[in-house]
Amino acid sequence: MKQLAVITTLLAALAVQAEPPAGSVRVGGGLAVRNWKYDDVAVSGLLLPQLRVDADGWFLPWLGVELELATEFAGRAPNLDVDASSLRSTSGRAGLAVRHHFENGLSLRAGLGWGGVSLPVVLSRDALVPSAITASGLSTRVEVGFETGRFQTALSGALLAPLAGSHRVFTVEPRLWVAVRMFDVAASHWWVGLDGAALVETGGTYSGVTGRVGLALRVTLDGFKTPAAALSAPPLPLDATLELRVKETDGTPVIAARVWVDDVLAGLTNDAGQLRLTVPAGDHALRVQRDGLRQKRQPLSLRDGEVMTLELSLETPTGPGNVVGSLFDAVTLRPIANGFVSADARRVRSAADGTFRLEKVGPGPVRVHVEVPGYAQLEEVAQVPPEDDARLNVSLEPVGRGTPAVIRGLVRARNGEALAATVRVQGQTAPVALTPEGRFELSLPPGSYTLTVTAPGFVPQARRFDVAAGEQAVFHCELLKP
Repeated sequence: MKQLAVITTLLAALAVQAEPPAGSVRVGGGLAVRNWKYDDVAVSGLLLPQLRVDADGWFLPWLGVELELATEFAGRAPNLDVDASSLRSTSGRAGLAVRHHFENGLSLRAGLGWGGVSLPVVLSRDALVPSAITASGLSTRVEVGFETGRFQTALSGALLAPLAGSHRVFTVEPRLWVAVRMFDVAASHWWVGLDGAALVETGGTYSGVTGRVGLALRVTLDGFKTPAAALSAPPLPLDATLELRVKETDGTPVIAARVWVDDVLAGLTNDAGQLRLTVPAGDHALRVQRDGLRQKRQPLSLRDGEVMTLELSLETPTGPGNVVGSLFDAVTLRPIANGFVSADARRVRSAADGTFRLEKVGPGPVRVHVEVPGYAQLEEVAQVPPEDDARLNVSLEPVGRGTPAVIRGLVRARNGEALAATVRVQGQTAPVALTPEGRFELSLPPGSYTLTVTAPGFVPQARRFDVAAGEQAVFHCELLKP
């Protein structure tokens, strides 16, 4: 076993000089089950306590060193007068290792080094009494692993080709590791898992198969920055998961709410008001909005691999809104500057491009009065949503151009909803056309007119108008139910 000690010392020195950026240590205990058989001599089901220690260190992302040690504690075989030390199996290996990680969580690993084994022998071709043999030589190992979230598994196989020792005994050890990550401390991750293996010996020893199974604790360490690494770009953050639930203040799920992360639309909530997002770890700004509800902003701070559950409530807006629009000449279609626009005791002037903005009016139906020198005065009705904008574009007729009188209006229910209403002018057979919003506009010769408004399930209304040439009148009608 001298060769094993020498190569272990050299590899450890190499690892220390290279300052390995990552590594792991696994310590496990369990039972070894052995079945021996040769002619009429057989020993089955012999149980021995077992201890295993595995360690690796990586001084490059793909290159490192690995060390494995396994031993059984002495016992006695039933019905056999055998020295306790001859029942113990001890093995170890050390070597260089290479690895590669794929984006889907799969990993491949291979190692080459020197290993040794001390095996119990019940009967062999060379000795008819129980004894222990030793063998050492080249050792190879391959492993296929998979890791996702808090789950980790690996299937490996190790082969020892003997070059020295009392017997030329080949050993093959397939091994399975299944573990769950329990918690993290600083740069370390702590795993608990099941470790099982079968040590098959060949070469005429007839010592059968040693099955090993037990629990193990594994600690993996994240990379340590070396001076060279400190000058390189920082590693990209890992992903975190955000489980979002959006509701109204009464608990009703908010469906189809738009969710932005750092001003990028990330998705819409489902019928349960929920949305699951994969977000890079770090600090983010979350914004949630749906029409008719007040938007919500929330800062986020997510760690690598974290799963955050967040519940947000969107309130119904109740405050005043705004009326925005423009004034333009009905004949030339040019914008009108310095026109007066007023509503709810607020008054503003239109800008050079004809635009205006009336703030903090409503909510609900708002009468907007427009006065511009040289143009007929005009009054419109705007339906202003709470804490939002209502758009109103106004065309003004110049005074004295012999234009007809205009009657315009808006038909709504008392609660502000649009109706399938009918507007008629007394003496005319055809009804007045309404827009989907309930607006209408009539161009009539000067005179007196009576307008009647009806809608199924509502009380009809009628109003008389006396209009002169170029004059404009407004009929804002709110229908009531009987």
